[in-house]
Amino acid sequence: MSKLHIWEAVNIIKEIPEVRVLEAKIKHTEPPYDRFGPTIIVTVDGDASKVLKIWVKAARKVRGKGFILEFRWTGKTDVSPKEFIEYYARAEEEMGIPLFIDPNFDSVKAVRMARDND
Repeated sequence: MSKLHIWEAVNIIKEIPEVRVLEAKIKHTEPPYDRFGPTIIVTVDGDASKVLKIWVKAARKVRGKGFILEFRWTGKTDVSPKEFIEYYARAEEEMGIPLFIDPNFDSVKAVRMARDND
């Protein structure tokens, strides 16, 4: 099933003009998000401002497909942490993933960790 999710994610992204997918991989999803399926991480050629817009568009098509879609980019991180969080929230909303609030959640730390995992 995992390879099918990767294939489906890449095909959804390829429908968006001028997008070059460089890599797609699967990551185990931790609770409480695990009920939405595994996370498919797709690396796209481009700067963050372009790739994050693509993520929101692709997220609309992922809703109900049994996986979570995340993006990485190869270019500059030309968005602020606040802008990143706004795109992230919109993408999750488009995928139908509700916000889970953890009282210990640190959004700045989360953005740094996501950036460091690239």
